[in-house]
Amino acid sequence: MLELPDRGFYRSINVHNSNTTIVCDWVEASVLFNEGRLSKSEIVDALTDLEIYTSSDFAFGYTELLFNELNSRWKGMPLSYPFSRENNVFKAIGTWEDFLEYSFCLIISLLPQYKAWKEEVDPDYFQQGDLFEAITAFRLEKILPEWQVERYGWTRDHATPLRDLMQDLAGLLCERCGDVNHWGGERANDAGLDVLCVKTFPDERVGFFSLLIQCASGANWKSKLRDPNLNIWRNFIQFAFDPCKAVSIPYALDRATYRKSVKYSGGLLFDRLRLFSKKLEPIDNAVARKIKLWLQPAVDSCPFM
Repeated sequence: MLELPDRGFYRSINVHNSNTTIVCDWVEASVLFNEGRLSKSEIVDALTDLEIYTSSDFAFGYTELLFNELNSRWKGMPLSYPFSRENNVFKAIGTWEDFLEYSFCLIISLLPQYKAWKEEVDPDYFQQGDLFEAITAFRLEKILPEWQVERYGWTRDHATPLRDLMQDLAGLLCERCGDVNHWGGERANDAGLDVLCVKTFPDERVGFFSLLIQCASGANWKSKLRDPNLNIWRNFIQFAFDPCKAVSIPYALDRATYRKSVKYSGGLLFDRLRLFSKKLEPIDNAVARKIKLWLQPAVDSCPFM
């Protein structure tokens, strides 16, 4: 199994002090990238041997909480979760290469918790963001099959200024352009818009469902929850009917954190459970190759015990 991360695991005597979300990611990564399976007793042995717990009975009680949370993840992703739970054993149902998109999101979630591992991998964050945007767009096409999904994020491969995209974007929304240069400045990039989803009608009139989505793959995702800023976008486009906003993240949030994040965002939130809520289907081969190339150094350097 993986070494314990620098954050998330905390000594627990009478109260369970560890961050269950990080611990669940640690269990998933240990199983998917190395072990293939872990039992409750093996997790208890690790927690007591590493002196996170002094009481094996209390540690076993924590594994019950862990397995309940992992079961919640399975319920949220019944057709795309790379794991199964049989009695007291948590198992992978394939290799990490069989679940490239999920593995990518899992590594992104866990890597920031390991200082030395992250420094060794030295991930390309520009490419990370670009790949996560591609994954988000692909998964949303499955979640919203009758919607049109378009990418607008500012990346090395998509470096068109927002003002040059606005006519196309406004046309897709059947709306009128505002003054982008005045409100966004000449150097405006994507103004927090990475993916646009619209459910249009053939009459080409205003007044239909639309989603402006920010893709936040970094550890600072909480600071991106208010993007895209609809107050700013109302100046870019003269909306007759306001769109909704959303944020997409690779992290798997527990119920309480998810609720708080949605309240703070003021929009929808696609975390890992939501993104992988539909059946897993193969992503474009070119994107899959890029994901594997990005992942390989991180997988090869996993800090196993």
